[in-house]
Amino acid sequence: MTVGNGRIADRAILPRHRRIGDWAPRRFHESSMKILVPVDGSVYTKRMLGYLAAHDEWLGGAHEYTVLHVVPAVPARAAAVIERDILKKYYEDEAEKVFKPIRAFFAKKKGMNVSYIGKTGAAADAVTALAAKGGFDLIIMGSHG
Repeated sequence: MTVGNGRIADRAILPRHRRIGDWAPRRFHESSMKILVPVDGSVYTKRMLGYLAAHDEWLGGAHEYTVLHVVPAVPARAAAVIERDILKKYYEDEAEKVFKPIRAFFAKKKGMNVSYIGKTGAAADAVTALAAKGGFDLIIMGSHG
């Protein structure tokens, strides 16, 4: 089925980024990118990693990945009675629980440039602050979490 200008009807209706054959991330093969990967260890993180594994244009040794996990802060009243070293160790352990399977995922691909950052506080604030400060070209994250 064609439209007046000879295009296939479904190509004329779909937005540019959804047209078959129009969208191909060729640029990603040609240059390296700084990619921020915020994670929380949820099912949505696992789906996002599955998406990365299925798309070689996003997952390559030429790119620089920064994996970010934000641990919610312990309430101030509780933190006041906990020793700093114990609290710091708690935050590190919680972040490592999330990072461990992600380290295994990236270890399957040789030559990957991956750094891991654990922060404490509100996830949205930490992600936006790091994204703005870090000069990232792309943020890949799950739809929830």
